[in-house]
Amino acid sequence: MPITSVAGLLSASEAARCAVVVEQKGDDPVEYRERVMAGLVLHRAIARGRSCDFVVVGGAGGDAPPEAIREWCAGSDAEPVICHESRNTRDKAESIARFAAERRTTAVIQVTALYHSLRAYLTTVAALRDSGAAVPVLNYVSDADDVASIHACVLDEIFLAKELDDRLGFGLEPDAYTAYLQASREMRATPGHRTYLARRHGEARRLVAYSEIGKGHLVTGLPTKEILNSYLPWTIGAKQPCHLDVSADRQAW
Repeated sequence: MPITSVAGLLSASEAARCAVVVEQKGDDPVEYRERVMAGLVLHRAIARGRSCDFVVVGGAGGDAPPEAIREWCAGSDAEPVICHESRNTRDKAESIARFAAERRTTAVIQVTALYHSLRAYLTTVAALRDSGAAVPVLNYVSDADDVASIHACVLDEIFLAKELDDRLGFGLEPDAYTAYLQASREMRATPGHRTYLARRHGEARRLVAYSEIGKGHLVTGLPTKEILNSYLPWTIGAKQPCHLDVSADRQAW
């Protein structure tokens, strides 16, 4: 079974070589440490019976230094590979693509914050394609534990981006649009919807700016089902969930 789904990931043979990649984003040090810890839980789950690298990419102002990352990983089974020369999302994606080519990686599982996950995913997919590597990319969100809510946020960003510029290549299936409308109705009933929507608009503008019709850093010509199916459940393969002390921003959605 190809490594393009949860089942494919967990049934992968010992010949498979996965990489769990944690992306820094110059954010709050506490939140970033929690993202690394979530990545370690995921790495431990995936590494059972198969080869799995643990990679941390960063290097922008505000990102944690390599020595801090090694300290966070101490006591785990993972030996972190730290790529600390990537200053923006495209740099990080290119670092991931180079690593995947050198290690002959068969699947990349990217660990990000929810607000950055879609743009990071589309940028990494683009970088891997540019490098000629046909490597599937899966997503793991470190600060959200409900896949349905994650899907709603991702759909909001996609539809808002399409509203800004219809030339974007996102494939929008009728059932995805129905799900989007339902999620939107539910979210409009919550107190934090206005703040939430403003932040989704911000990411939608970035998607347009860095898309094929902008700077060309990311790819949008993907079906929405493929994008949504790339998000792994919170407790994949793990007996215990990873409990994170997420910020109050999560309550907005």
